[in-house]
Amino acid sequence: MDQYPYRYPPPPISEAYPPPSPQHSPYPYQYSYTAPYPHQNPYPYQSPPAYPYPHPYPSQPNHPSPRAHVGAYSGHVPHVGAPAPTFQHSSSLQYDSSHYQYPDSGVYQSPSSTPQPPLRSHSLGSGFPSNSVGNVGTSEAITYPPLEDLVADLRVSNGRPSVPVSPSAPSVALVGNSPMRYGRSSSGADMGFPDGRASIPASPSVLSGPLVGSSPMAYASSSGELGNHSYYNRPFSRAPSWDSCFSCTDGSPSIPSSGDGMQLVPSQKGSLKVLLLHGNLDVWVYGAKNLPNMDLFHKTLGDMFSKLPGRVTNKIEGHVARKITSDPYVSIALSHAVIGRTYVIANEENPEWMQHFNVPVAQHAAEVHFLVKDSDVVGSQLIGSVSLPVEQIYLGAKVEGTFPIMNGSGKQCKPGAVLSISVQYAPISNLSIYRHGVGAGPSYEGVTGTYFPLRTGGRVTLYQDAHVPDGYLPEFNLDMGMKYVHGKCWQDISDAIRQARRLVYIVGWSIWHKVRLVRNGSNPESECSLGDLLRSKSAEGVRVLLLVWDDPTSRSILGYRTEGIMATHDEETRRFFKNSSVQVLLCPRVAGKRHSWVKKRGTTTGCPREPWHDLHCKIDGPAAYDVLTNFKDRWLKASKPHGIKKLKMSYDDSLLRIERLPEIIQIDEVSRLTEDDPESWHVQVFRSIDSNSTVGFPKNPKEATSRNLVCGKNVLIDMSIHTAYVKAIRSAQHYIYIENQYFIGSSYNWSANRDLGANNLIPMEIALKIAEKIRAHERFAAYIVIPMWPEGVPTGAATQRILFWQNRTMQMMYETIFKALVEVGLEDAYTPQDFLNFFCLGNREGTDGSPGLTGSHQPNSPQALSQKSRRFMIYVHSKGMIVDDEYVILGSANINQRSMEGTRDTEIAMGAYQSQHTWARKSAHPFGQIYGYRMSLWAEHLGLVEDCFTEPETVECVRRVRTIGEMNWKQFAAEDPREMTGHLLKYPVDVDRRGKVRPLPGCENFPDLGGSICGSFLAIQENLTI
Repeated sequence: MDQYPYRYPPPPISEAYPPPSPQHSPYPYQYSYTAPYPHQNPYPYQSPPAYPYPHPYPSQPNHPSPRAHVGAYSGHVPHVGAPAPTFQHSSSLQYDSSHYQYPDSGVYQSPSSTPQPPLRSHSLGSGFPSNSVGNVGTSEAITYPPLEDLVADLRVSNGRPSVPVSPSAPSVALVGNSPMRYGRSSSGADMGFPDGRASIPASPSVLSGPLVGSSPMAYASSSGELGNHSYYNRPFSRAPSWDSCFSCTDGSPSIPSSGDGMQLVPSQKGSLKVLLLHGNLDVWVYGAKNLPNMDLFHKTLGDMFSKLPGRVTNKIEGHVARKITSDPYVSIALSHAVIGRTYVIANEENPEWMQHFNVPVAQHAAEVHFLVKDSDVVGSQLIGSVSLPVEQIYLGAKVEGTFPIMNGSGKQCKPGAVLSISVQYAPISNLSIYRHGVGAGPSYEGVTGTYFPLRTGGRVTLYQDAHVPDGYLPEFNLDMGMKYVHGKCWQDISDAIRQARRLVYIVGWSIWHKVRLVRNGSNPESECSLGDLLRSKSAEGVRVLLLVWDDPTSRSILGYRTEGIMATHDEETRRFFKNSSVQVLLCPRVAGKRHSWVKKRGTTTGCPREPWHDLHCKIDGPAAYDVLTNFKDRWLKASKPHGIKKLKMSYDDSLLRIERLPEIIQIDEVSRLTEDDPESWHVQVFRSIDSNSTVGFPKNPKEATSRNLVCGKNVLIDMSIHTAYVKAIRSAQHYIYIENQYFIGSSYNWSANRDLGANNLIPMEIALKIAEKIRAHERFAAYIVIPMWPEGVPTGAATQRILFWQNRTMQMMYETIFKALVEVGLEDAYTPQDFLNFFCLGNREGTDGSPGLTGSHQPNSPQALSQKSRRFMIYVHSKGMIVDDEYVILGSANINQRSMEGTRDTEIAMGAYQSQHTWARKSAHPFGQIYGYRMSLWAEHLGLVEDCFTEPETVECVRRVRTIGEMNWKQFAAEDPREMTGHLLKYPVDVDRRGKVRPLPGCENFPDLGGSICGSFLAIQENLTI
């Protein structure tokens, strides 16, 4: 199956609040000079050479024509037999390494030449470099794909045509050596724009390709007009031609239909440049024409049946479709990542998708690939591809047109096979919505392009771990004379269940009935387990439903029981509630992939107990209804009858109809805190889930875009958690603090294994944010806390592989930061770790004379070594991020492909902020609940509080926290056991001044248990551990 896209439509630009004034921007990073932005004006203008060839058509009188062509050229275009990219005919995108070897990621120098004054405003070359099509430089030599062979020997010229305008060329099939026509049409329909209009970008140019035709409460744990003819009304109305091929227009309203125009003239082909695209790609996939029939076997079978006698034919009618042909869809690929995909249209050789994508990108790439595929029952088959050089869109020009679909041998996959698309790139520097953080004015809409909207006027309570004893952590003063209160999560959950009057719905990866939520010996509630509490509430008439992950390795068949590899107690919990009114529903992690688990647990019996650290939250108010909606939709999907159960006459889904209960207020009736209330929260719910695991998604995939869903193969996907992370990182102005169980991503930019498929943007976005701040001479810091090793035995193959991918991610980020330091000449003054640091948690107990763990073990076994050293990892199970002390994301999603992709693990998260406590509102550092929460976490992890912690972006704070972490690691790894007061350890790898990540000298393996800290990768590449 394809890797699925990461879509993020940029929200509308809101300028309701001005950005913070410079005098209120704290902690400026002062330098002695200002370095220029390295990618500014990368394409100086050049005057094209004179047209060296005579026009192939004889002069003829000019006469009125509805389709005038200015500067037309017709004839055979020389075809250069460049090697074509090889694509594997399967469901995932693969590039043949012999043709597309992208250089190591980093800063790629743009083509250089002597700047020239821009062309006239009415010239077709105005605002766009004359060498954008044709000779584009000679840096990293990457071969043009077959499409570019057709037009590579053409150069844009703003000279007048040497002959009068010629009439329209007859329609011809598009093959590599066929006659073609080049020129610009005066008709908007020829340009292929919907409603006959072109969307003029901020940079004054539009680049068009060849066109065709005349045209409640919830707890969560962790523009110029170019014509009047509409593309929609008259798509593909005649056979394809190359009219209007690569016509360039500026944004001036005075676009002439004849007179001064553009000529495409032969020139020397140059190599493609690999450039960084960091921003949003706006893409339209309109449709395709004359696709080949990839299902020839089925067609042949149908033809054979059609020759049988009529009576036999009638008997098989309905079993063989009348029309059996390709089921096409289009995947959009950038670098080694698929960033978008259309829905599948069954049995159609002339599909019309009319599908729009607005995709966040953070990739170094030479081309944007549009892969036209035929969907099969298993996998897919490549029909052909269209490739656009990144240089053509890098400056913001809009590339729109109809292009021939080429196969792997460099020829058109079928005569007349074309794809109509539109592409425009908006760099991050042009997207002002990311400049002011969150909550910039009352019109702020939160994260747009998501399934659930931003809900205002609610309340949020933030927790660390299950319980924080009174007096354990210091108090923190907040704005408006308030103090931060350290919450007690499990106590609050227990109170909420006891006070429930109508319903208690619980969904979780692991729900164990023996857990005691209250563990205070003096409290009588501490004797009650979760199972007993839920049974008692159900007996009172409260509807209690549990949706629990079904561990495929735990079974109870004919008295034979297996507890399961993951020890989630799912079968044990189901048996406990079997004879009660509590209903337990076991469902797979992902409905479409019932065996999507990979972790393997080894034996650590006899080792010290491994404490877990986690983040939690409680939502009161309107957003709690969205959490309820998620539960109801998932329950309905999981409880839907399958197989023989469908024969039942009635179907009771057990869910209460809350709209029929007058005592339960509806979402439009719930009371909201006002905007001016200092305790008011704005909350938004996000998910990673697909239509295999929930109901409520539209049946028609054409409606997916309107619901902010992504198309997969026969599935619709909600990827809003990934969208929220990208939006928050791009909006960050000062620092990012992350705690997560995994940290793997952006494999398309690794030094190796780029086609692994861990394509979430989060690590790359963080690295690019830091690089952007370095170039702007502003301070920024990122703190990332992860487990010492993933859950399981550190020597296990799966654990080692996860560590290996994690190390690749770290390496990519540090190298990106180092290159930014070099660009501004600060590589001697600062190191990459002055901006980015990784940490883990651990503890060590001193020898106080108390007896250690019992049991006889081999002297050098992990159990014996652990008992002697008295050290253990604190497992980071958190899944959260804090940005600038003003925005927080908490939920169940890890930072890896499994959680972010939306088609694998099902996840939920919330993003929240206090409208009275943002940088945009205060023009100063906010000291609201999110600030208090972060300080509470740091106080627990570090064991102390210092003044510099209030300004985490400063180099003083970064170095101080790193120094404490390094000291704690030395104490953790030392021979003699000593009591540790702090638990935050610097992650045990060595990062040199050039950003190279290596094993820590003398500590290449984890203490006691062994296993390489940097991981290992020995077997075949797979995607289960990403």
